[in-house]
Amino acid sequence: MENNVRFNVSKCKVLTITRKKNPIIHNYTLGSQNLTRADIKAKKILELPPHQNVLGTFTRTPSSRRPMFGVLRRTCTKLMDMKARRTLYLSLVKSQLCYATEVWSPVNSVQISRRVEKVQRRATRWITMTKRGELSYRERLLALDLLPLTYDREVRDLVYFFKSLFSYIDVNIDNYVLFGHSAVCQHALINCIHSQCKMTFQRSHQGEHLKSECEYRNVKCDFCGKDVTFASMKEHIGKICEDAPVACKYCKKDVLRKDIERHERRDCNEAPATCEYQAVGCNHDKTLKQKELRQHLNDALVNHGGQLLRYTLAVASQLSDFIPRPEYTGMLQKIQDDITEVRSGLAEKFVMVVGKLTGLERRIESLESSGGGDTRIRNKEHELQRTNKSLIPQVQLECGSLNEFSSSTTGQPASKEEIQIKALENLPDDYHA
Repeated sequence: MENNVRFNVSKCKVLTITRKKNPIIHNYTLGSQNLTRADIKAKKILELPPHQNVLGTFTRTPSSRRPMFGVLRRTCTKLMDMKARRTLYLSLVKSQLCYATEVWSPVNSVQISRRVEKVQRRATRWITMTKRGELSYRERLLALDLLPLTYDREVRDLVYFFKSLFSYIDVNIDNYVLFGHSAVCQHALINCIHSQCKMTFQRSHQGEHLKSECEYRNVKCDFCGKDVTFASMKEHIGKICEDAPVACKYCKKDVLRKDIERHERRDCNEAPATCEYQAVGCNHDKTLKQKELRQHLNDALVNHGGQLLRYTLAVASQLSDFIPRPEYTGMLQKIQDDITEVRSGLAEKFVMVVGKLTGLERRIESLESSGGGDTRIRNKEHELQRTNKSLIPQVQLECGSLNEFSSSTTGQPASKEEIQIKALENLPDDYHA
């Protein structure tokens, strides 16, 4: 059979590793030339560097066996005989995948087992010359009369155990069984499943260790209910947990961490604060507590109102230099005209009231000089005198309040009738009469 497979006889040697007491030696040929046998003993093989160690090769990733399969794919492109391809795979690839599996079998490593099986999956597609998806892996194995490598390793393990049990090979069966038992022995020392935990304990104590001893076990936070490692629980409660209580640095009350900022800004009576009217002229520059600030705002309400009004008028006057406001100017002029008119009306009425009072005083004096009158007239006299003394200050006070009213007016101007009502509503009843 002609193909593109070519081997260098000088680089091919026969190597036999066995523990049989009387091994059978076979001679191998490549074409017409006999292959020489490598004179390396098993002890020396185990002492070779990792890249030359035969047993070490199988403990590494299966990618080290892929180059041989790649050689077959590149050199046997014209080989269409499935039996020949199957023979090449069994002799050159699977012989390496299954060699000494009793030593390196990945029974405890699912990842390595899948990667080894992946090599045979690709090889069966190459042997059957099918593409991905045309035949399932099971159908390809049935067509080629092959077993999955997992089953193949189990068969080899059973054969090896049978030979060891009946002394076909030189193995101490007691040590072998004890070695297997250590994987389930309840008294064997094991490490914690958490990589950060460095404790070792007997396998029988693993449940208790994970429940109450391991520093890296997961526990629920008492405040937020989240799963946190036991070792980091203190840091979680002290810095992270939003539902954990923290002490306010001012009043020392316990407040939830998620509410502490709002508490210090709005609710805490001991938190420092400054008067919000400092920007408009409040000269109280002392740092106050929240409870003192509220008292200050209540006590200085009138002052703050005046300061805010003066600040607003100052800003308005500054803006008037930059922004033309004819409607604003007209509104102020109307207010001033109404105030002037009300003042002139009040002055006339004030003169009238004073004239009436003067006439009444003269009448009273004439009655007294004539010696007449009675008790009722004297009472009326005293009442008119008291009214005369109190009327002038009240009118002056109302004029002052009228000035304040005119200076504090903003927005739409008040009508003349409203200003007159404002000025006259507190005059004595005698005046209205």
